[in-house]
Amino acid sequence: MVLNNAARLLVVPVFYLVSASGTSRAGVGMAASTAGADYERKSDEQPLNVLFLVVDDLRPALGVYGYPGVKSPNIDRLAQESAVFTRAYCQQAVCAPSRVSFLTGRRPDTTKLFNFDYYWRKEAGNFTTLPQHFKENGYFTASVGKVFHPGKPSNGSDDYPYSWSVPAYHPPTQKYKEAKMCPGDDGELHMNLLCPIFNLTAAPGGSLPDIQSAAYATDLLEQIAKFPRGTN
Repeated sequence: MVLNNAARLLVVPVFYLVSASGTSRAGVGMAASTAGADYERKSDEQPLNVLFLVVDDLRPALGVYGYPGVKSPNIDRLAQESAVFTRAYCQQAVCAPSRVSFLTGRRPDTTKLFNFDYYWRKEAGNFTTLPQHFKENGYFTASVGKVFHPGKPSNGSDDYPYSWSVPAYHPPTQKYKEAKMCPGDDGELHMNLLCPIFNLTAAPGGSLPDIQSAAYATDLLEQIAKFPRGTN
């Protein structure tokens, strides 16, 4: 998706609005170029703005893939303007290795990350990531929500400062993902991950992680659009 604003913003991994569980399993990674990025282009073209959406644990049970059991009008509309891939493969059936794999373009056999126990840069190699490549070529980069798997696999910093120009943002209500606030048929409250939340006032913090990430990302995009040309 191309965002045509004066800041020539490139946004990299992860933006997922309200998830079915009522909690965030995704994030927004951004990279914005306000300086001329060092790549080949026609002299009369400006660097394109890009929005890259990545969602954690989202299988193709969506309307766009012909699945009738899920109503996904927003994603379906996006798909109508997009290239839809019908053959895709998971690099590793675990979050951290899979994310590091597609963000570095290397198989888990190369990153040596098969679990959540260590930082791949230290154990396998100082590989360049997708946002890092943009950052090193004139782009301002920022991470909102879950882009890299947090914790040990990203050095406790979401791979900052290598991949990002500023420290990563994580929505404050993410800490309530296991809070028992979801009423079940048994009359008991169950953890937040197990059901949708329709009444935000009843949610801890009065919001949800994806809503907070969306608001933060929107504000960040608006700020970046005001960057003077040549700012990096």
